Amino acid sequence: MRAADVRDASRFDRIGIPVIAYLVASVRDEVGVRALIGKANDIWLQAQIHFDLADVRAQTGLLPWTIQEMLTHVDATETTKVFFAGSAPLEVQSLVGRVNGHAWQQQRVVFVADFTTVHDFRTTAHELGHLLGLKHPLAPADPDRLMAPGQNGKVLSEEEIQIARDEAERQFGFP
Repeated sequence: MRAADVRDASRFDRIGIPVIAYLVASVRDEVGVRALIGKANDIWLQAQIHFDLADVRAQTGLLPWTIQEMLTHVDATETTKVFFAGSAPLEVQSLVGRVNGHAWQQQRVVFVADFTTVHDFRTTAHELGHLLGLKHPLAPADPDRLMAPGQNGKVLSEEEIQIARDEAERQFGFP
């Protein structure tokens, strides 16, 4: 990421979005998840959006699993939910190719695989971008862009920053 990206972000007020992480038959632990969310937040600094990790909770006995089943085991009033899992939910397994993660914007749910083909913190930041209304750029995508699929890009365009901030304000009621 360019140094100017972080410096330019100072023109924005910080938006904090509460997150609960769930470990579903995952090889990850709380320390690793906190570090991963921290690195994802480093990417989102350019938009002054911070995902505030409130808790990390282990979920067991739910395999094979679906997002809908998982949502019945968590508090629906909680804010953004990030599921880290050793296996993909059944809704995602039918997708073609290797899936690093997936987002369900209406439910404020993100899934991130334990083993990704790109940096896992970048996958987490990318999927959180989908929750904030960001789409994959049209091909050919600049590999430095966060929303370029299957890449390790970390840069948000000015338009993406504005879309993400507007969506965060809409979803989470920030002024």
